[in-house]
Amino acid sequence: MNPTNDSFYMNLTNTTNSGFIEEKPQTSIVPIIVFLILGTLGNGLVLFLLYRFSGEHKCRPFYRFVMALAINDFFGVALSAPFGIVRYASDFTFTFSHSLCDYMAFIQMFAILNSAGVVLSMSLDRFIAIVFPLKYSVSAKERRAHLLLMFGGALSLLLSTIPHLAGRHSRIFYPGTWCFVDFKSDAWVDRGISLTYAFAGFIILCLVAFLNISVIITLVRQHCLTGNEKKQQKTLSKKSKQMIAFLFAIVVLFAVCFIPLLINVFARPLRILQGMENFEVLGLRLAYVNFVLNPWLYILLRKETLAILQRFPCMRQCCQTKIQNKNSTESVSL
Repeated sequence: MNPTNDSFYMNLTNTTNSGFIEEKPQTSIVPIIVFLILGTLGNGLVLFLLYRFSGEHKCRPFYRFVMALAINDFFGVALSAPFGIVRYASDFTFTFSHSLCDYMAFIQMFAILNSAGVVLSMSLDRFIAIVFPLKYSVSAKERRAHLLLMFGGALSLLLSTIPHLAGRHSRIFYPGTWCFVDFKSDAWVDRGISLTYAFAGFIILCLVAFLNISVIITLVRQHCLTGNEKKQQKTLSKKSKQMIAFLFAIVVLFAVCFIPLLINVFARPLRILQGMENFEVLGLRLAYVNFVLNPWLYILLRKETLAILQRFPCMRQCCQTKIQNKNSTESVSL
């Protein structure tokens, strides 16, 4: 571990050199338990649904991205959260060794960045499909999907292993239940690694925003078309309506949950932020929120789920109102 005075929150109470007593972290075990349960359950359910209905969408690369995202988020939560729970359950008497802390940091760094990479791949796939539909229809969709996932995974793996390749150790952060790249270190090597990781995250975030804004602009232009061309484009948009809705929700969630962590990793090495340990915890917990909510968005936005929701009186009334408005419009036009 890099030599710092506050690198580990090892004991219940420690006497500092100045004679003051360091109190135990006043945080709850509930959030991390909720993350573990909902994260594994939700992503596991998505994997089951994708396997169960694989015959309906096995040729669609978009669902391969969904599967890759579910697998990444499942293992991201399942392989790291239990150690934080043990730390809480032991009343902070269980300590992380250097190797365990490095392991947790690697898992979390890889899962967070690879999740962003999958979102970027999904956005690029939809961008080509909507903006360049002819090129998308004749290109090797399956091969492109695999290449995007492989490239994103390889880049995430490289950036997550740089600290170990450089001979640096990870750091345990307040309240002593999670490890990450040491973005609070005074060493220039650690600062450079942290800035590289954050810079890669910001690039992915900007690319995702650009691609999806382009998709939205293209869809708006399609709805402004007239005649048979408009009907054709409208039919095409209906086929990808579910994908666009899911992708839009994923992107918004990704941006909200990813930015606080990136701010921490980017600003701390530049000494822009000092203290604010609760903001550090917020950044990681929002990253876990992303792992947890991603699968539930897919579950809720599936056409089967929407069909079930329409059986409720309020949903049925809404649908009937839309049908009546459509029929009245058609009668007026006749």
